[in-house]
Amino acid sequence: PYVLLYSPENSKRIRAPLDPSVVNKLIEIAVELHDKEAMLAERWKVWGSVVAALVSAGAAVSAAFLRNDMPPTPPSLASYSAEPQPVSPAPSTTLCTCCSIATSEE
Repeated sequence: PYVLLYSPENSKRIRAPLDPSVVNKLIEIAVELHDKEAMLAERWKVWGSVVAALVSAGAAVSAAFLRNDMPPTPPSLASYSAEPQPVSPAPSTTLCTCCSIATSEE
């Protein structure tokens, strides 16, 4: 309506009414635009969920790697020998008669 010419009557801007064919075409265009936007909104509902799931899975995996809760590897058995090792006898201990403190005799 801003493009159409108007006629000044009684110091008012009065525009000529639109043709019904123009009104129908404008309504068709508006319905098409609405359908396209509704389809895009529906598509974002699906893809938004997929993107959110991927982001949360990536965060969980990266947190697991950053936390580094891997169990320690067991020590290698190569440093142990199958041969028996000599054991030294334990030192004998006696109690001191004056103060009841254990003393070792070596």
